[in-house]
Amino acid sequence: MKKATKLLLGLTVVFTVLLQSCQNDDRDQNPDQQFQDEEIIIQEGDASRLSNTDVGVVGIKGIGENPSGRPAMTTFSTTEETPSSDLPLIMIASVNPPEIDGVSLRATHVAIHNNYAYVSYNVEGAVYKGAIDVIDISDPNNPLLAGQALFPNTDINSVVYHNGNLYIAGANPSLNAAGTDPALLFKIGLVQNLPTSDDLVLMDMPGFSGVDVTVEGNNIYGASGDNGVVGKYNQNGNLQNSISVTDLRALGVNNNKLVALSGSSGVHVYNANNFSSSLNFSTLQDVPQAKRTITFYNDYLLAAEGMDGVGIYDLNSGNQLNTLALPNISDLPSSIDPTEVVTNSVSTLQDHIFVAQGAAGVSLFEVGNDLTDINDIGLLDLEGSANYVKAKGDYLFVANGAGGFKILKRLTQTEGSSLDGVIACENFPTYNGSTWMNINANQVKAYSGSTSISGIDVKGELTYCGNLAVSQTLKVRSNGKFFMNGSLVQGTTANPLLAFDISSNALAQIEGSVIIYGNLKIKSGGTLQINGDLTVYGDVNMEANSNLEFQGNTSTANVFGAVNRHQNSTVSGQFTDLQNKF
Repeated sequence: MKKATKLLLGLTVVFTVLLQSCQNDDRDQNPDQQFQDEEIIIQEGDASRLSNTDVGVVGIKGIGENPSGRPAMTTFSTTEETPSSDLPLIMIASVNPPEIDGVSLRATHVAIHNNYAYVSYNVEGAVYKGAIDVIDISDPNNPLLAGQALFPNTDINSVVYHNGNLYIAGANPSLNAAGTDPALLFKIGLVQNLPTSDDLVLMDMPGFSGVDVTVEGNNIYGASGDNGVVGKYNQNGNLQNSISVTDLRALGVNNNKLVALSGSSGVHVYNANNFSSSLNFSTLQDVPQAKRTITFYNDYLLAAEGMDGVGIYDLNSGNQLNTLALPNISDLPSSIDPTEVVTNSVSTLQDHIFVAQGAAGVSLFEVGNDLTDINDIGLLDLEGSANYVKAKGDYLFVANGAGGFKILKRLTQTEGSSLDGVIACENFPTYNGSTWMNINANQVKAYSGSTSISGIDVKGELTYCGNLAVSQTLKVRSNGKFFMNGSLVQGTTANPLLAFDISSNALAQIEGSVIIYGNLKIKSGGTLQINGDLTVYGDVNMEANSNLEFQGNTSTANVFGAVNRHQNSTVSGQFTDLQNKF
């Protein structure tokens, strides 16, 4: 058995690492098996790979028409009965994959710790290349690519953060004779959240490829694919226990249960300490080498099962509790190949389930009373396929292979409640209606909580307290009134014509924060009152006799587009003009 080997790297930008091992079995005594020189390139992040120009509220695919008015945008279907969601999501950035020697990598996995995300990459096929991106998300409106580690000869398939280190599963055929056992598991230390050059520990792992890694307490658990094992290691990288399982895809630990997903023999449940087997139950016989993940919801297992969607199982009995089916192929664009719509990955965030559905994208589900009561909200309106999804804290990461990955953030801010304003927030009910909120003339409605919807059309009076995300248009019609206390986000930069539109003699009063990713239009006689922060990524268009009033003494205006004002329009009040547009 090879012993764990600690390696020190130099302080230059390009580090050449000589990986050597003490070997004491028949295979490793062959000197040809000695580890060869391996290059790791640690460098600053390439800022040009990260883009936050195509950002905004993430809605649901197929929402193409407001039942109360004209079509808002052209899509492949119209689903007027689609419900709203209580999970407002905003796309804040997209990241293109790195390249090594002209070869574009594909995103495989994400680990999130505090204000940093670590994204792993590999290359499909016989070529072995990988990378780790370090993303600084401390400012959600301006994420940064803080650094990267490139591995010219190593696939990086999975990454997890624990106690100041990254634990990585991958593959490198040059670490043994003829590439017969290329699976790789190692630890790399971090200094100030970036990979360091002086702390690398290699762990012995047989098998074709390291497919997954997790850390629980002081124990490191790794899994390798064909002819591989589930292994348990201590903090020094020494193997403590292992068990052979064919065709491993994923592993996880939940309440001292070590759970391993095999593409051929189903789910295996072991005692995480001594590896005694407690349960084995079958799942889909999966296609070879396909990406699959598992996650947990209380004492239940959610397993990505390819063509069978997501299987939900009781970890105590192995009984299947529910299934989350693939999206209906007939609802998808004809350009999508049905054979490429498969469940690759599943992740949970409180009472929400995210599923990477291959060419179809990402499905969003909401859990009701329990896992037998799950509501299919629909597919998130994101471009591209999805081979991996990870939700943690306020963030959602979606990897679409060669297309890089997208960073989404949950809207949680409720600043308005701390302001000395005039909008009273009573015990208003939550909104559970259609994804199109229509307030008719002479209607007075009030809601609270967190809501994500496609559009709002106010002809009467609407008060909302909390967090509100509107993916398409927000219209306050003539003589309508809209009062908002909390955080409001609206629109996308991709389609600025889906605007926040205040008609003549209409009033919109907002206390807190409002971010408009498209255009803001205030028509003749219309008034927008702001007590807080106004951010507009598109243009501000003000007609004659329109009014923009800043209230309080700490308000700000941050307009990135043009301000087009009629000479008879009015901007009043005390505010800080961050872009000097007024």
